[in-house]
Amino acid sequence: MKSITLKQLLSAIGGRGIGNDLDKIKSHSLSIDSRTVQPGEIFWAIQGDRYDGHRFIEEAIERGAVAVVANKNTNSKSSVPVIKVRETTEALKKFSAWYRRSVEPFVIGVTGSVGKTTTRELVSSVLSEQFETMQSPKNYNNHIGLPLSLLRIESHHDIAMLELGASHVGEIQELADIAAPQIGIVTKIGSAHLGSFGSQQNIVQSKGELVEALPKTGIAILNGDDLQTRSLAKRATCLTQFVGENDDNHVQATDVTVRWNHLQFKVEGFSYHLNVIGRHHLTAALCAIAVGREFGMAAETIQNGFDQFKAISGRCQLQQVGSWSVVNDTYNANPTSMQAACEIAKTWQGAGKRLMIVGDMLELGAESNRYHYELGNKIAQSNIDHLFVLGKQAKQVIAGARQSGFHSQSSTECSSMNAMLTQLDKTLQSNDLIIVKGSRGMKMERVIDWLHHQMNKTNQIINRTQNSARCR
Repeated sequence: MKSITLKQLLSAIGGRGIGNDLDKIKSHSLSIDSRTVQPGEIFWAIQGDRYDGHRFIEEAIERGAVAVVANKNTNSKSSVPVIKVRETTEALKKFSAWYRRSVEPFVIGVTGSVGKTTTRELVSSVLSEQFETMQSPKNYNNHIGLPLSLLRIESHHDIAMLELGASHVGEIQELADIAAPQIGIVTKIGSAHLGSFGSQQNIVQSKGELVEALPKTGIAILNGDDLQTRSLAKRATCLTQFVGENDDNHVQATDVTVRWNHLQFKVEGFSYHLNVIGRHHLTAALCAIAVGREFGMAAETIQNGFDQFKAISGRCQLQQVGSWSVVNDTYNANPTSMQAACEIAKTWQGAGKRLMIVGDMLELGAESNRYHYELGNKIAQSNIDHLFVLGKQAKQVIAGARQSGFHSQSSTECSSMNAMLTQLDKTLQSNDLIIVKGSRGMKMERVIDWLHHQMNKTNQIINRTQNSARCR
C-alpha cells in the first residue's frame, strides 16, 4: 500500500477521527490481525464470526500500531488516534475501493466453480514476464480478502490479478463493484457451494455478475467448451472471447497431449507446454494465453511464463514421498474437481498400485447423496486399485463404485482418520500412486502429513541399521 495520511483515510471512509496530527501521521500498511501487527501499521478491528478484533486493540497498539479503525460504539481508550466508523468491514470495502481508484492499475478478475486460484497464478506468471504484476495472496477472494488484496497494490504495479469467490448470489457483484475489473475470466461453472447457493441456476447467476460488471471497453474471457459458462456471453456489454478445444473458440487448443506430469498443446501452430498433472489445467493455460495476447505478448514470452509456473500447495500438487507418487489435492473438492482427480489416475503410468483417498464433498445441500454416488461411479471407471473413503457420505461413494463394478474388497469405508491411516498402512507398497482429495473441512492434508512421517520413520530405521552395521 502506498503511504497515506490518517486524514486521507478519514476522508475516504468517513466516520469520526479522535486524536491529534491526523494530517501528519502516515502509514503504508494495515493489519486485521493483532498478532501480526508491525510498527507503523494501522490496526483495523474486524468483528468476525469467531473473533472480535476490538478485543485486541490494546495488543495491536503495544505491537506498534500508529492508529486504529474501530466501530463507533467502541469504548476502549487508546493512546493512538482512532477513526470510528459505523461498521469496520464495510469501511474496509469502502477504503479499498477508494484506494484501487487512487493507484489505477489494470485490474483482472477471475471467478468460477473450479480453477480460480490456478488460473490466477498462471495468468500472473505469464504477465510477470513483461509487466509488474500483483496477485491476490493465498485465497483472499471474499468480502475481506479482496479488499486486503487491493491494498497490496503499490504505485509501481501495472496489473492486479484478483480472485473473486462467492457462496451466495450478489457477492461477486459486490466484489466487482469494489475492484472494478477491466478483464473478467470465468473458468467453469460447476456445483461448488450448491448448498449455500440453493440451486444451479443461482450459481450461474452469480458467476455472470463478473461479466455484467465489466465496462464496455472491457473483455470477458469465458470457457467456451462449458455450455453454462459460454451462456454468460449474452450478459456482457463488452467484447467476449471464448477459449477451449472446440472449433468455435477464439483461442483454440489443438493436438492436446497429456502425459503423467506434462501437458502439451498447440494454439495457431505454436506449441505450448506445462509441467502440470491433469488435462483440466488446459482451460487456465488458454485463459493465460488470451490475456497475454490482449497485452501484446509474443507466444514465446507466454511460454516463458508457463515455464515459471509452479503447482500450488494442496491443489493438484505432485509430491515424491520416498518411492510414492503423491497427488496432494487436499485444498478443496466438488464434483467437477473430483472428476479431474479421477482423470489423473487414468494417465498414471507407474509400476505400483493406484490408491485414491477421498473425503466428503461439503456444501452440496440436498444433492449431496446423488453427487457422492456419482463420484463412486466415476472412481470405478478410473483404473483405481484401492479406494479409501472418509466421511458421512462414504457409504454413497462406495455404493456408487460397486454399482459400476468396483470390487468390494478394493474399497474401505473408514469411520475416522486414524482408522483410515491404519488401513492405508496395511495396503501401501513401494512405487504406489496416492491421490488425496476432499473438501477443506475434511482436513485431508493429515494424510499427506502422515505419509511424510512414515517415510521419515523408515529412513531413521534404515540409518540406524546402517550405522549399526558400520560399528561391527
